Amino acid sequence: MNWEPGFAGDTFAFAGERAVALSGPRDGVARYEEGRIVSSHVRDLAEPVAGLLVVKNYDPTYYTAYTIQSVLAEGCGTEVISPDLTEAEREMQAALAEIPADVDVEIGFPEVGAVFAQEVRVTCGAS
Repeated sequence: MNWEPGFAGDTFAFAGERAVALSGPRDGVARYEEGRIVSSHVRDLAEPVAGLLVVKNYDPTYYTAYTIQSVLAEGCGTEVISPDLTEAEREMQAALAEIPADVDVEIGFPEVGAVFAQEVRVTCGAS
């Protein structure tokens, strides 16, 4: 959990259409479990959000894939929404088709990670 300076992380939070800033990670834990690396940490909201908060965890270039196993939001309702993988694959293929043949796709891979991400909707009362 020692991030390079300037790295914003792969978690994106929104109150409506407005991005909500997040702190760096704290209380990080990592373990190896059944052939996978499982990690967790806490990131604080820069400001309170009343009503709907939408959080997506993804690597913009889809180099790293994330799976949300659980959500803890005491006193709030939560819903995890899975992406439409067929549509996400279509969007990725369309983005790849736009890359010229002489460009190394590894260097210029399109930022399609958001379309493959689970969406967590957290609804809390007014604070």
